Amino acid sequence: MDGQTVFLAGLIKHKQTDERDSVAGFGSIPILGAIFRHKDFQQRDTEVVITLTPTILRNALAAQSGTEASSQASVSIPSSGAAQVSPSTEIMPSLAAEDPVNKYSTMIQSIIYSNIKYPAELKSQAIEGTVKLSLHLLPTGELLGTVVMQSCGNALLDESAEKSVKRLSPFPAFPPEIKLKELWLDIPIVYRADK
Repeated sequence: MDGQTVFLAGLIKHKQTDERDSVAGFGSIPILGAIFRHKDFQQRDTEVVITLTPTILRNALAAQSGTEASSQASVSIPSSGAAQVSPSTEIMPSLAAEDPVNKYSTMIQSIIYSNIKYPAELKSQAIEGTVKLSLHLLPTGELLGTVVMQSCGNALLDESAEKSVKRLSPFPAFPPEIKLKELWLDIPIVYRADK
């Protein structure tokens, strides 16, 4: 996953040394020669450890700007009390049209954004925050799992976002152009209370 550290370790070199020194002539005398001999045995292991923390660029826009270019859903509670969901930013249409993965990701995000609701039990509290979910999808559209990559600080909002996405599963299958065996899709959802 993006930002998670991986450790690679392994034994590189194993070295044993056995040195024997003796006083010339006296070291070869049976029994008494042991007093004039010295034996040094050493064993050394050298191991290398490599750490890797990847930064995953999701598309060409992210590579150019250095930021992740994904759309966000904004779930607002206007003064009327009815929950509304609207995308606050969109992926550039040209990128989505060129890359089948971006096109598929945009479709999944649209499905989620059009069905997400602000939790009824929190409407009176007007809690705000951003939940960033990472979805693990199979080619059939089956949701293998969700991970809260960034909590909004409120467990109820986090759980509500996860439950909403799980309820929508299974999603449409990958189009034939996508030859991946699995897909991790990051979905940020912004909860705002409009005054």
